Amino acid sequence: MDKSIMNEFTATEDTCLSSLTIGPEGKLLAPEGKVILMTVDHVLTDPVPGDYRGEIVLHVADSVTKIGEWENPYRSALYVDEKPIEEKSAPAAITGDLTDASLQGGSIALKGDCLNGITITSGDFAIDGTQITMDGRGADDFQLFGSAVAVYGKGKVTIQNTSIETKGVVSTALAAAGDSTVLVMNSKIKSEGISNESWHVKHPHLSETPWVLGIRGTLRATNVLDNANVTYYGCDMQCNGWGVLSTDGTKEAVHNIINTRAIIPGNVGYASGYGAYILGGVTSTFLGAELDVPDFCFAVGGNNRPITVGASSKENLEACGDRLLPLKEAMGGSFDGVEEKNSIIRSPRFIGMWHHNSTEPFNALPGTVFEAGDTAFLIKSGMPRPNGPEINCDACTIKAPRIVHLMETDDAGMGTRTHDGSWAPCKELWPPRPAPEERYDPAGESENTAHINLKNMTLSGDCFNTRTSGGQTLAIALDAVSLTGVVSSGFGSHRNFSYGLIHNEDGSLTCTDCEGRKYVTEKLDDLLFGKMPVTNYVPKTDDRGAFVYDESDDQCHPIDGKGIYYTDPRYLADMDITPAPAVNNGVQLKLANGSVWTVSGESFLNRFELAEGCSVIAPEGRSLRITVDGKDTLPAPGIYRGAIRISLI
Repeated sequence: MDKSIMNEFTATEDTCLSSLTIGPEGKLLAPEGKVILMTVDHVLTDPVPGDYRGEIVLHVADSVTKIGEWENPYRSALYVDEKPIEEKSAPAAITGDLTDASLQGGSIALKGDCLNGITITSGDFAIDGTQITMDGRGADDFQLFGSAVAVYGKGKVTIQNTSIETKGVVSTALAAAGDSTVLVMNSKIKSEGISNESWHVKHPHLSETPWVLGIRGTLRATNVLDNANVTYYGCDMQCNGWGVLSTDGTKEAVHNIINTRAIIPGNVGYASGYGAYILGGVTSTFLGAELDVPDFCFAVGGNNRPITVGASSKENLEACGDRLLPLKEAMGGSFDGVEEKNSIIRSPRFIGMWHHNSTEPFNALPGTVFEAGDTAFLIKSGMPRPNGPEINCDACTIKAPRIVHLMETDDAGMGTRTHDGSWAPCKELWPPRPAPEERYDPAGESENTAHINLKNMTLSGDCFNTRTSGGQTLAIALDAVSLTGVVSSGFGSHRNFSYGLIHNEDGSLTCTDCEGRKYVTEKLDDLLFGKMPVTNYVPKTDDRGAFVYDESDDQCHPIDGKGIYYTDPRYLADMDITPAPAVNNGVQLKLANGSVWTVSGESFLNRFELAEGCSVIAPEGRSLRITVDGKDTLPAPGIYRGAIRISLI
């Protein structure tokens, strides 16, 4: 049967067609309390204007307008509430063997926007050997609206031997929320983000990654929320931007990555993003994990639960206790069958980036391998009195030009929302003019000190604190460690910037190119949360996104500051550093258990503890000069406080 819909048409019963045309003004409607789930050749399809041919089924299903407290027009190929609910599903979209407790084999395919593949709100359910594909944009991965697999409530789900592929904007492969438990075993997840042009106007809430993180992309492959417990075992996961393994809005969540590979290829799509984002109340465990991503393997924002990275040994697995109970039960009550692998964490930029307030430790266990092209552990601090973080590494391999960098945050934060619903369009950078804080003691103890504890390893790389506001100390403890590098306070400056900034007498700003020639400058005003005034000055752009010059002035003017535009997110955190005496950015170094520090360049410390049997030395052919408050000092065992300068001569 053929059908054409040129205006409004209400389908009151299930209908099978071989041809369907929906005109430009055509609308396929359902009776009140119902929704039309259309399949074309077993593909759940959004009935937008167009021509459709094949085995077409118009299924009149019960509408699902609410999951938990979230209200959206949910449409799912398979809806499970204790058991599959045919009245809320599209039976023609399910080709596998479906029972009350499982889906075996077959496939589920989606084509169109704001569709869900499988939605599970309660009950035990297994998905085994199924191929799930999603070609279309999602709307909100906080509310499970537009996900290939969405799990909520007290749903307990096992997914194994399954392939999930998504393509779109916020088209999440797996999102888990509520008090759900999800175990994913021996499966593949691949997500491809596309441009969110025009889509962010309709769905402005995080239809792209916050550029203020320094990355790009339009979807995160997976997301864990609320109190969900999610474990990946033996999986292969990838996306082309934003992030592979995300958490958000967590309270008492658990995220386990066991013998699993998570990558973002450096030559596909956005080629930008993180391996895992760790936020709030989530306990994160990476055992036998392989992360290989362009920007940050771990991005940590205000976490208040521990993070553990290590080998998937039986001892480490057992130490997780009930957090890994779903995996243990699935393996017959024992971890004996788990192949022991070391975690290998790689990025051409950073291993970890901490921002906001982090109160719980990051623990890297023996055997872990970290390889970074810039900095292993990047700490961005901007809160008046931030806590931590505490980073502990024991018998790890760390290969990076910089081991740690504590810096002033360059997160632009929220702003005038010219390109999305939340974030400022730019970050202004001004030369630091720090004044010493009266109550700050760079050689003393402080609750906001960032602690880096390194044990049983040989390292080559630098350690810096360039955060000159707020009074935050970087304390490094070496225990049976050989370190070659600079350990110092200093000043940092961004290597690249989008445009220059000039202060005007009236308090406004003028934007320029990097040589000082003026652009046409736009002033953007807004009220954050309806009450907080905020102003940004940015260059005007043309239809191609290029900055527009002020043709009335072709002179080059001295630049006062720098601006990073939202289209250049990777300029953030890309820093040059110059060692310098501390101004609110003290550095403390402790050597114990035979540790050796080979000083590779001028270093400035505020507290230096040298235990018996430890040494500080110069490279071969050089010697050291150590001064404390300007007085020459021999490096004998003891504790030194003051303005400590170590130079090579």
